[in-house]
Amino acid sequence: MVRFSVARRVLALVAVAATGAAACASPAIPEVIAPATSTPIPEPTPTPAPTVEDAPTATPAPFESEPGVTADQIRLGVIIDVGGGPVSDRISASAAEAVEAWALAVNGQGGLAGREVVVERIPTDPLLADHAEAIDRACNLDLFALVGSSAIFDDAGLDQLQSPACGLPDFPATVSTIERLESEVTTAPNPIHSTMWSAGWARYYEETRPRAVTRAATMLLDFPVTVVTGERMIEAATAQGFEFVYRPEIAFDTDFTAEVSELADAGAAMLTWRNDGDRLVELLAQLAEQDVELTVDCGQACYAPAWVELAGPLGEGVEVWLPTLPVEDAAVAPELLRYLFQLGAAHGQAEPTSAGILAWSAALLFEEAVNTAIGAGTADYDPDSLTRVGVLAAADEITEWDGRGLHGVANPAAGVPSPCFVNLTLRNGSWERTHPDRRGSLDCEPENLVALTATSTLGAEEDPTPPPEAEEPTEE
Repeated sequence: MVRFSVARRVLALVAVAATGAAACASPAIPEVIAPATSTPIPEPTPTPAPTVEDAPTATPAPFESEPGVTADQIRLGVIIDVGGGPVSDRISASAAEAVEAWALAVNGQGGLAGREVVVERIPTDPLLADHAEAIDRACNLDLFALVGSSAIFDDAGLDQLQSPACGLPDFPATVSTIERLESEVTTAPNPIHSTMWSAGWARYYEETRPRAVTRAATMLLDFPVTVVTGERMIEAATAQGFEFVYRPEIAFDTDFTAEVSELADAGAAMLTWRNDGDRLVELLAQLAEQDVELTVDCGQACYAPAWVELAGPLGEGVEVWLPTLPVEDAAVAPELLRYLFQLGAAHGQAEPTSAGILAWSAALLFEEAVNTAIGAGTADYDPDSLTRVGVLAAADEITEWDGRGLHGVANPAAGVPSPCFVNLTLRNGSWERTHPDRRGSLDCEPENLVALTATSTLGAEEDPTPPPEAEEPTEE
């Protein structure tokens, strides 16, 4: 586990040279000479000079701004889940902390588009399924954009998000649903949940545990969105060689006693877990009580210091896959080290997570779109030209993005994730790299991506009103 005191010692700060403004000399005013003539020139009637009271007052033109932008501020929002459980809440909050840390770094270098970045958190409770309400709050908070959001039910409220009355540019840390990703205003830095599914982890297990993956198990949380996401994961894993022998839907308060017994009866040898990490600890306890042994793959939900502490000895041997470099690679990844340093500067002993790393990448992506929209670094630089439309247009042109080395190259404009991933295993309370071996490296084989077919439109809303049937002609 990387501690921030270590990160501060090894971070090399890059000095930014200040550019001087060149002064422009005023053009000389030519002297007016009266033409030589013998005709007397009548003297004009003198006009009284205006007094100070009569002189007009110079009034600067008002700054024409977009919503959420003033002459000296840019206001951003970040939607995070609060209420799903201590670990999942902690992971979601780490996304907001990453955006706040990025804002601190940007403001320390003069701001974005010459303005201070201000970040406002917008909580949503996944148990209450109130993401649409969170979108409504965001649309009415005078914000310029959403940056770094991390929420489970992120497809709710999309009609309002895309409406002309709202139209917030949206740069989430992660997208949980394809519907959110396909929103006209959404651009994700590495959209691992898209119609191209990132399933390198499944390919890795198929190569290293070929017998176990043919007896795989998973459990789908019985919310419509999480069931659909689970079905898509199953399709992607199946394409990589998995065979699922057990895949029940579970309630949020399931105690797992019966499920573990059924899992054992089904002969499962591997569990692919894609729900919150808190519930997995309860399941691990029941596996230990019933003496059921199997490989446990926890995705990203367990990659957090809070989960390691909560799980204790039960977490030994649990594996995770990450679409980013792990925190443990900070010494060989400058941008990862910068994230850790700024996170510590903004939030003291805040805990880094993969969601936080992706949120940092999302903030960098937003920064890139803003700078492109206003012509930063060019002769056309105009910070007062900042508009939502301009930022969205710039985002549509970003077809290669790796978060400055935080993850593999994705295509945010097309919604195509990077094929890259890393696998880690928890041993003696610390995450150890198990694939690929070299620090700072990722497995980026193109075959890691799976194009979804059967489940790509699963759960999409259908028009509830059927077309009217044609009436039979009547004889008169």
